Amino acid sequence: MKKLIALAFALLILLTGCARQAYTLEDGRYMLSSAAEDVTAPFLLLHEGKFTVVQEAAISYQPSGNLVRNGNEAILATKYAGEDYTWVFLLTGDNTLRFEPGKSSIPAGRTDWSEDMVFVLAAD
Repeated sequence: MKKLIALAFALLILLTGCARQAYTLEDGRYMLSSAAEDVTAPFLLLHEGKFTVVQEAAISYQPSGNLVRNGNEAILATKYAGEDYTWVFLLTGDNTLRFEPGKSSIPAGRTDWSEDMVFVLAAD
C-alpha cells in the first residue's frame, strides 16, 4: 500500500511539473487560427518585448505597448484613447495564445473578443 501511495505521489508531482512547462513565444505576426483567409480578422504583432494589436485594418490607430511575460501568461498593456487597457493571453502551446477575457480590460470596438480566440504565429 505504501508503494502505491508513493507511486501516486510521484505521478502527481510529474504531472504538476508538466503542466507548468513554459511555452515559447517568438516575435512575429499572430493570426487567429480560425480565420486563416480573413483579412479583416484581428491579429497581433510581437517584436522585442513590444506589441501591436491590429483590431481592424480600417482603423487608423492600433493599440501598442509593452509585452509582459508571467509564466505562460502574456500581458499586453497600453494606453488607448487616454485609458489603460490590457489584453491577457494564456500560452497553450509554443507560439499559441488564447485570449483571456476575464482577465483583460480592452476598449469597446467593432471586434468582439472572446475566449475562443486563439492566435498562432504566422508562417510568413
